[in-house]
Amino acid sequence: MKKWNYVVSAVMTILGIAMIVMSLPFKFFLSSGDPGPGFWPTLLGSALVVCSILLAVMSTISAAKEEEKEVIFSSPAHTRVYKMMAVAVLFCVAMYVFGFYIAMMIFMPLAMKLMGTESDKTITITTFCTLVAIFVAFQIGLKTSLPAPIFWR
Repeated sequence: MKKWNYVVSAVMTILGIAMIVMSLPFKFFLSSGDPGPGFWPTLLGSALVVCSILLAVMSTISAAKEEEKEVIFSSPAHTRVYKMMAVAVLFCVAMYVFGFYIAMMIFMPLAMKLMGTESDKTITITTFCTLVAIFVAFQIGLKTSLPAPIFWR
């Protein structure tokens, strides 16, 4: 397990640094003092680097404990993560093709089923309320449009 923690730490550190470097061309703050388009990518990239370094340090500190753990890639927990990653990729593709709202109507129920929600009523109500909240917050409150379907662009 210790070896895999170091691998994950290295890969995530590189990814975090790449996020920071790619966000450098964007303004961190706008002239009004508001966060600019580079604010969140830089912040999230920095957080990823810090967490990756912490993982490496914690793996080094608790080396004996980490050596005893075995990684089983075919465990039910790992399988659920793989399925969720596939659903996330499908969400990105669906969002590009069908737009945000239709993709979210597909993604949320799938994600909730994967996470163990069994009640169709709960899934329907949660999906509907979330979409309404997103619409109100972004379309009405912030006057920001979310990705539209490819056939409406």
